[in-house]
Amino acid sequence: MSRRAKGINRFSVASLLASAVLAAAGCGMQQHTRTGGPGVDPRDAIRAKTYPALHETIGEYATVANLAPTIVEGIGMVAALPNTGSSDMPPNVREMLLDNLYNTMHAGSYIQGTQNISPERILASGQVAAVEIRGIIPALARRGSTFDVMVASLPNTGTTSLANGLLWTTELKLAGTAMESHSIALARGPVFIPGAVEGAAGSSPGGNVPDIATRKVLRSGRAGGGGIVTEERPIQLQLYSPGLGKAQVLERAINAKFPGIDKAASADNDSTITLTVPPNYTTRPAEFIDL
Repeated sequence: MSRRAKGINRFSVASLLASAVLAAAGCGMQQHTRTGGPGVDPRDAIRAKTYPALHETIGEYATVANLAPTIVEGIGMVAALPNTGSSDMPPNVREMLLDNLYNTMHAGSYIQGTQNISPERILASGQVAAVEIRGIIPALARRGSTFDVMVASLPNTGTTSLANGLLWTTELKLAGTAMESHSIALARGPVFIPGAVEGAAGSSPGGNVPDIATRKVLRSGRAGGGGIVTEERPIQLQLYSPGLGKAQVLERAINAKFPGIDKAASADNDSTITLTVPPNYTTRPAEFIDL
């Protein structure tokens, strides 16, 4: 933690925690009288786990709990392909994509005036391909933040290339949760494949048939900035040692530093504090966390 951050936190945290620590020490002395065990300053156990520079700062008592990036995935469609797609797909994927075409994109709807657009015919054309989509939401990403997504043709399908395709809007969920979780991001946009690979597609001895390595690469691509975070992801502080009084003291210290209509910190229980990024730090949440 920087000297600036240390200076900001030292006075407020140390002064607010003084009474809580003294109370805890008092309880410890009473317990010593009853049990005959050695008296222990509760601060010593915590300080032993932290760097000296963090003493008397919020970093001495808690750490950010969820700084890991989030892996998301989904199944969708790449359209507008020049007859390089395929109608091949597992039955469950076909059912899901048909539901998406009917209910989300309103294909085949009399109300929307698309009754002549058949979802079945869309999937049967060579202009669409079923794809797997994966992306990584960076730590501290806020709602509306964008990230890159990787797109790949489903295995054992007849899709030959995703070049020049357009990824239709697809919901992304936590990786490995399939239908058990709700959508936390969307993916959409043009699919890009390295130009050198596209150019090599017709460079084989036959003139038109790409070699095996090139064909494999053409079946996957990237949508730069195609992922969009659709929900706020909570930022939480995890106390090193639980204590409701301690959590409330830290909550007051943070809110005193970042006053506003909405509380910057809210003690959920005796071990976690949820942080809300203040409006003037919306575009720089990492700076807020550092402070």
